[in-house]
Amino acid sequence: MIRFEGVWKSFEGRPVLKGISFTITPGEMVAILGKSGTGKTVTIKHILGLLRPDRGRVFVEDVDVTRASRRTLNALRRRFGYVFQGAALFDSLTVYENLALPLKERGWPREKRDEAIRWALEMVGLGGTEDLYPAEMSGGMRKRAGIARAIVARPDYLIYDEPTSGLDPVTADRINDLMLYLKEQLDVTGVMVTHDLVSALKVADRLILLEEGEIAVDIPVDRAFEESHPAFRAFLKAAGLLERQT
Repeated sequence: MIRFEGVWKSFEGRPVLKGISFTITPGEMVAILGKSGTGKTVTIKHILGLLRPDRGRVFVEDVDVTRASRRTLNALRRRFGYVFQGAALFDSLTVYENLALPLKERGWPREKRDEAIRWALEMVGLGGTEDLYPAEMSGGMRKRAGIARAIVARPDYLIYDEPTSGLDPVTADRINDLMLYLKEQLDVTGVMVTHDLVSALKVADRLILLEEGEIAVDIPVDRAFEESHPAFRAFLKAAGLLERQT
């Protein structure tokens, strides 16, 4: 469970989050939407304790992230898998070596690492690619490898940062299918930051729209086309989804 309680955050006197409150329940996938600069990434950083709020509190289960020690935060972060927008693979390392990094950090022995890496690559459809370098892979393959690295240590929570950014529509849909598959197979609690409403509607259970630092919309996915908030309707229209409903 992840819970925000009246979180405020400003930078150089400019408010970015204005008292937001929401709860993500165990096993739920929530997509956080919004235009650039509305606080999506800032929200994610609060979950991981990378930022502390000016006011309010953030909890992950029974851990008060806003008051936790460095040691507690480090232990908590190991329970998260993070999928970076650009995959963030090290070009000088093979796929195997990229996936091994978080496992070495945890002190896993070689045999256990090998088993975990084979499992993660099979889960994302990249079995047998251990010896490839990122430059030898397509954009979609690199994205899958980034997801494999995020799940290799069997996290309790997954955070996706713009998971379909920079991908063509066909490849993006394959990544959506993969995220949906992992959601069903791993039973993790997930947060997706995205501009891609098509992706959010396919993968998430719930949609949160941030508008000028506040939560404008917080709805289950199956109510998306009933929502009347102008900012949310603008997202639907920009994605070409309103036309599909008529």
